[in-house]
Amino acid sequence: MATANQFVDWGTGVHNPPWQANDTIPIQEGVTTVFDLLKEVQPALDPQSQGSGPNLFVTALGGVVDNAAGNGYWWVAFVNGQPLKVSCAVTTLKDGDSVAWDYVHSMSGLSQPSRPGLS
Repeated sequence: MATANQFVDWGTGVHNPPWQANDTIPIQEGVTTVFDLLKEVQPALDPQSQGSGPNLFVTALGGVVDNAAGNGYWWVAFVNGQPLKVSCAVTTLKDGDSVAWDYVHSMSGLSQPSRPGLS
């Protein structure tokens, strides 16, 4: 059975604890995209989105909203350390993929911060 890893990082000033990790998640039948994994594995995060298919983007996770009060922070997905080039709703998962959702500032350059203990 194929598996994936998923990590959500809110940052220390936004959520306590500042992150949530799920490792070696079985990729069930019907879960094929990064967005599917988010909805199926962590439904308690109540993922909010706008648009559909290649135009879908995540607007809130765990009650943390994109650009809240104009703060310039947005939810960005990374697969295997690389930011997505297309929507999370059309980016398909492969066995062993690592998915990270980071709440990052628009001026951050979209580099995923290193995390102790994660490969």
